[in-house]
Amino acid sequence: MVISNTTVILYFVKVGRPDLLKNCFTRIIITPEVYEELLAGEEQFQREILLLQDLVAEGYIHIQKSKKGRDFGLDQGENSALSLGSELQEKLFLSDDKGARKVARILGIPALGTIGVLLLNLKKGKLRKEEVLSLLEELIRKGYYLSTELYGELVRKLQ
Repeated sequence: MVISNTTVILYFVKVGRPDLLKNCFTRIIITPEVYEELLAGEEQFQREILLLQDLVAEGYIHIQKSKKGRDFGLDQGENSALSLGSELQEKLFLSDDKGARKVARILGIPALGTIGVLLLNLKKGKLRKEEVLSLLEELIRKGYYLSTELYGELVRKLQ
């Protein structure tokens, strides 16, 4: 079980591959604030919103409120997720945000991002290298930001 911020879930839902999260984690906890951010998509994201709602309805994604609601100087979703993570003493925080990941490390919570989840699927034998590259391209087409340096490094490692 892990605590998640918005982006990692959002991008796997955008590419229609929540199974890649399920391959790695038995359950994901999000806060109501993160859920609101996930549902904030415009009409063009209706398919993604329905997929997200299905993940919540089946219990894979569990919504839980933080009791303390600490402010780490991040956005509302990140603050709430990290607050809950510190309360539950979770062992993993999913986020692509550098600032949030830094705070997680300070709190003693390891962090993993979208690329990390892809590589974990590769390591577990759930994806082949070519599939990781293809998914990476699709994530970028769906708006995922990846520096050209990191992209080049990943491509070299996966070839």
